[in-house]
Amino acid sequence: MSYFVDMYKNYVNFSGRATRKQFWCAYGIYLAIYVVLYILAIVTGGVAITATGADFSGASAIGMLFMGLCCIFSLGSLIPILAMEVRRLRDAGFQWWVLLICYVASCCGIGAIALLILLCMPTKEPENTNM
Repeated sequence: MSYFVDMYKNYVNFSGRATRKQFWCAYGIYLAIYVVLYILAIVTGGVAITATGADFSGASAIGMLFMGLCCIFSLGSLIPILAMEVRRLRDAGFQWWVLLICYVASCCGIGAIALLILLCMPTKEPENTNM
């Protein structure tokens, strides 16, 4: 839990490094909270999952509240997660722009897989301290 709190304390800190344990513990807690909020939104009638996507017609007020909390949580976590990903990539020996390339390549699906692989890479000792 401390890694998750640290992610928000360093929400605009794009410098430094983040170990695999720091990143995956914080990201795992983020995903767990997001999934719980989304499931609560589905169960309480905030959104109906269909074959064509999400359907908000006939949504209940409490369901829409959970859906709103889900959206606020994900938007509020966007910059802290990006900062953590940049620090994690730096720890694995890559530059910040690799993240940008992976997000652009995610349009065809290959970028998400490449980013997942890069985020799982082990820590590399820096050749110099001016990274």
